[in-house]
Amino acid sequence: MPSRHPSHSLPAAARLFLAISTTLLLAAAASPILRRLQADRLVSTNPTPAQLSTAAQLDPLNDLYPILLAQARQDRGLDPLPAWRAAIAVNPRRPLSLTQSAIAAELAGDPAEAERLLLQAAHYNQLWLPRWSLANFHARLGHQAQTLHWARLAFERSHGDRTALFRLCLDAGASPDQILDQILPHTPDTLGSFTHFLAADPAAPPQTLHRSASLHLAARSPDPLPAALHATNALIAAHQSALALDLWARLSTLRLLPYPPHDPANPLVNPAFLQPLPGRGFDWSIPEIPGVESFPGIPTNGIKFLFSGQQPETATLAQQTLVLAGGRPWTLSFASQTLQIEAAANGLAWTLTPLGSLQPLPAQALPNLTSEEWTDHSITWQLPPGEALYLLSLDLRRLSGHTRIEGEARFRDLRFREARP
Repeated sequence: MPSRHPSHSLPAAARLFLAISTTLLLAAAASPILRRLQADRLVSTNPTPAQLSTAAQLDPLNDLYPILLAQARQDRGLDPLPAWRAAIAVNPRRPLSLTQSAIAAELAGDPAEAERLLLQAAHYNQLWLPRWSLANFHARLGHQAQTLHWARLAFERSHGDRTALFRLCLDAGASPDQILDQILPHTPDTLGSFTHFLAADPAAPPQTLHRSASLHLAARSPDPLPAALHATNALIAAHQSALALDLWARLSTLRLLPYPPHDPANPLVNPAFLQPLPGRGFDWSIPEIPGVESFPGIPTNGIKFLFSGQQPETATLAQQTLVLAGGRPWTLSFASQTLQIEAAANGLAWTLTPLGSLQPLPAQALPNLTSEEWTDHSITWQLPPGEALYLLSLDLRRLSGHTRIEGEARFRDLRFREARP
């Protein structure tokens, strides 16, 4: 009985032709895969430039191999430009190949070709890298206008740490005000970065720092407090009390602080020792000190310190910057209690120190703070004329002839006001 399968009805020669054709088609389809696998094996571990070149020939549609070849030649001090050009021929849109080939062209003395390649990168990829590369390229050539133009475009795509871009603008001749007003996009993120950058530079213009922080607050950043407090601290360090207080007032108005606006007649912030702000500003700073434990808010409206006897010989336990009107006496009143601290060895004292160029205040007769019962105290300082910044601090020092104190000290009900006759 004859077979019903179609191939059985073909002549033997036709079947042989069909088999050969199928085999050739399968072989042709498998060939690129085999060459790709061979190329991968060549570059699997520490390939030489020769192996990378062979891999690029085996898999000519993959720009990875000429990229690796260019990097390998570059590492060996060889000319990488032909390999970068080969990578661009395969993929003319990859920013890495375009920017790196531009560097190679510039090093080879062809700035026109370098700029063409960078512009091609910026055309195909409008993100950070091409714009940053063009800003640096023009900065190296001393082209101020082009540097700042591309820096402005780079800021539009920037993220994270922008310090290098800020410095590039300054090195190109832009002032901090020009960066803020003409170059920087007024987004919360970029304004926050610039505020942090200026606050970290003691030479930054205080007015510009204040404007940057104010714009950052106005931009309604989701987390504006760190940059604003950093700016406040920098303005305090620069003795710009009015600008620092203005930022503090803005934070209070926006309810970013748990404190009311600054009151010149009652300047002490957070007298109840609520957990201080991590960025300080005009709040308390309570540093971590080996051998000392601090408990803000314990007791109520106060703070407790535990001393192990292993603390440093001198330390500042708590401090706060105040803006005080001068030419009048100011009084600090408080209550204190100590437990298991020897009276003769107690080296705890509240001090008021002028900041800036003011002379130190005359020495005061400080009260003995050793008592196991709550005891009220007051200290009065006569200030020189003029509004100025002062540092109120609770200090500890080991008294001569005594060991370091052990035990507990508590303070509460702090008030700092102008003394009344």
